[in-house]
Amino acid sequence: MTALLLLFISIVFLSDYHAGILPKEQAYYFTLIMKYYNSFVLMSFSIYFYKKITSIHFRGLSNYLYLAPLIGIILIISFPSIFNFETIETSTGRFDRFSLPFVILLISCSMYSVYWTVYFLIMGNKRAALEESSDIYKRRLKFLTKGCILTVLAMIVSVSISALGSFFGITLTFIAPYGIFVLAYTIRYSMVHFEWLTTFGHKYELLYKISSNGILLLDETGRIIDVNPAFCKMVVAGKETIVGKNVSNFIVENERSSFINKFQSKHFNSTERHQLSVLTSLSRIITVELTLQSVEIDDNKFIYFIVRDITSQTLYEKRLKYLAYHDPLTGLGNRTAFHEAALNLLKSSKNGNSVVALAVIDLDRFKWVNDTYGHLEGDRLLIRIAKQIVSSVPENAHASRMGGDEFAVLIPETNEQSIIPYIEKLSKNIAHQLASDFSVTGSIGVSFAHKDGSDIDTLMKLSDKALYYAKANGKNQYCIYSPSIDEDEKSSSY
Repeated sequence: MTALLLLFISIVFLSDYHAGILPKEQAYYFTLIMKYYNSFVLMSFSIYFYKKITSIHFRGLSNYLYLAPLIGIILIISFPSIFNFETIETSTGRFDRFSLPFVILLISCSMYSVYWTVYFLIMGNKRAALEESSDIYKRRLKFLTKGCILTVLAMIVSVSISALGSFFGITLTFIAPYGIFVLAYTIRYSMVHFEWLTTFGHKYELLYKISSNGILLLDETGRIIDVNPAFCKMVVAGKETIVGKNVSNFIVENERSSFINKFQSKHFNSTERHQLSVLTSLSRIITVELTLQSVEIDDNKFIYFIVRDITSQTLYEKRLKYLAYHDPLTGLGNRTAFHEAALNLLKSSKNGNSVVALAVIDLDRFKWVNDTYGHLEGDRLLIRIAKQIVSSVPENAHASRMGGDEFAVLIPETNEQSIIPYIEKLSKNIAHQLASDFSVTGSIGVSFAHKDGSDIDTLMKLSDKALYYAKANGKNQYCIYSPSIDEDEKSSSY
């Protein structure tokens, strides 16, 4: 389309030169067809050109308003005696003398063309300011607007010079078409700098193909129009099996409804990154990061999806988060997880609707296992003890390994009496496990939140006191903290 417009401009510009080297009779018909007929075609095509690049649309027959200047050709052909001109040859050169109706016809069609060109540029710039248009679209319109203004000024200057020359008897009519040079340069510059050339299309097609990110072109319903090789590789499927399907088919089932609702309601923000789980043809789930951009191609709206596979990154982040809150040997929570769980449980139990017990577990003679059987066997024993702890407490309890052979369990319940059976089961299961493996025992100290202490440090201190009391009185048992333990400590210190 751009190339055709430049071709018409070139024909109008060069027509005077070629007519000048032809015999007078042939020059008349050459000028009529190549200059004036072509001028009406150029007017129609320029209106269509600006209508197309600004994407301004009308309803019904109004969409064909750009064809109006072609009426000029019909009138000249139909009424040659009214709409005519003659070529006058003088000593200084040739010039055309027009009939009044011909002049009126030329001026009317020219003003019509200028009006709609200005209209489309103004409406296009308003649309670019109000809507979410691409940066290239805005820069293109801005440049073309400036180019059209300069073209009008150049035409006024060139015509004025030509008229001034005629006043002094100098033929300068060849200067008049030079004003069109500015418009030709404007369009040519836009071709090169705003992605209108085929070479630019090839460049982006190459980027589209070699991109490591998956790229999908969708229509407004979500149907896939085109995909690049990277996405085909990502979902392990051929292009022919992907194109035509709805993009939601590749979203995992538990995320599909949410995705469809967002897509249909246009709640996807083009400035944000969205994380989705995608199902490959091998039934493998991968995690992708999605960005999108709406585009308009040939008056139709499409959506570009740019998809980046972040499965490895996501797994790595999950692993880091897991290690930050879990003991790598037993899989139980670590000190960080314990303190966060304790703070949450203490806060939620302040209203008195629930009771939280803190049980601290320590293995007796565990050092003997490491020294006698090695640290590998000691680690295996800790893993088995961790399993016994998890199986002995309710699902809402939080079990953690505090370090070495020390464990802690937070048990929330409705009252203290409901917690005691879990403590007894925990003590029994640990004793059974240790008895079946080695001559090692385990002791447990228990304290209750808000009854014995309101902060985690106090509860840990009191549970440790109960633990040491259990160890001092025979080991292999549990002990619930009471103030009498403090009294025994005081009496034993004297």
